[in-house]
Amino acid sequence: MNTPQVIGLLISMALSALVLRRNLVRAVMAMLPRSVGVEADAPAGSAQVPGALESLADELKRLGFESIGSHLERPALSTAVERFDFAHQAQRVFATAHLGADGEQCLDLITPTSNGGLVLTSNYRRPARDEPGRYSSGGMEQAAVERIVRAHQRRVPVVGEAFGPFDQATRIAVARAWYAGPGGREIRAQNAPALLWTAGSIGMVAAAVLAMVRSAR
Repeated sequence: MNTPQVIGLLISMALSALVLRRNLVRAVMAMLPRSVGVEADAPAGSAQVPGALESLADELKRLGFESIGSHLERPALSTAVERFDFAHQAQRVFATAHLGADGEQCLDLITPTSNGGLVLTSNYRRPARDEPGRYSSGGMEQAAVERIVRAHQRRVPVVGEAFGPFDQATRIAVARAWYAGPGGREIRAQNAPALLWTAGSIGMVAAAVLAMVRSAR
């Protein structure tokens, strides 16, 4: 084993560690979307919306949404993200608010349907997908909440009839079903680059080790 090979291996390991640190969680999500754990957090009346989400929560309440509590979504190998849930009983729609990676206000409107379908509309970039009678998703970046709600409601009949109850237990069940079903495909597509970077970094270290083993023979 010579010095250049050792230095090369150390450099490969350092670069690999950096890549894994940035991409491993997303790589695991790409391979195993169902690994994201979903669990109840605070019940209605006890969920404390952080200051950064207060204006969004106030706007939802102005439009007739009521708090139904909060839940946690925990990717494997990562910390949980707290999500604050609301429901509009008359319009039969869930609204979930959370803080994005850069601290931005993120909103998801969700309506499950009686035929097992789901309609999902967000206020941030989301791949548009329409499967009549099964699933519809899309994003409306920088749009007003009221406008997003109207657009969401127009899309629901394409999938099916809204189906409740619109309570915390149903919201959590819908989140789990999303990760196990249509959300899994979306997550794989979003995180595929992270999976490739992770596999490449591991391959780089493996190649350096193999080269050292061969030279030592």
